[in-house]
Amino acid sequence: RVPGYRRVFGHPASIFFQRGIANQETLEMSSLSVEYVSPDFAGFVGAVFEVPNDNLIVDNDDDDDDDGDNNSKDTIVPSRDFLLREEEFDFVQASYVELDDDKNYSGNPTPKLGIMCTRSTDATYLQRWGQSHFEEFYGKYGIPTIWDWKPDSGLRPCAVYLRHCYLAAQAAGILDSFL
Repeated sequence: RVPGYRRVFGHPASIFFQRGIANQETLEMSSLSVEYVSPDFAGFVGAVFEVPNDNLIVDNDDDDDDDGDNNSKDTIVPSRDFLLREEEFDFVQASYVELDDDKNYSGNPTPKLGIMCTRSTDATYLQRWGQSHFEEFYGKYGIPTIWDWKPDSGLRPCAVYLRHCYLAAQAAGILDSFL
């Protein structure tokens, strides 16, 4: 369980356009990210993967950590390949607690740390990749923004992706956490 964060379908993913599964007419083209809510928020159940951290990238942010999430403000990315695959996200080091097979906290709910993809901004994307990269991966599909979609914009989950997420959550027995 990742306390303090929630899942959000709130941004289009370039891969959905590249693979032809985004429906721009109905705005069914959003992917998942997570965003911080508060330290008291129950969070969500997710999967933890071990990713080789060869060429670990750590970029210290000197800004004060004043949002109360107790998570590092360092930009941490397991590898350049991971950054390229998850190009639109920010990355944070976040606490999680392992659950047992019954989805309860296992013997000792000692928090561990992992790297998590989180909501970002268009400005961060443009700073990291540049305008020409944005045009190649979003602009040529008529997408004006990645992260500035308002809650009432009509943006909806990409149907094919949502089905995969639903089936994975169902198979893992965590459908309540996903929904």
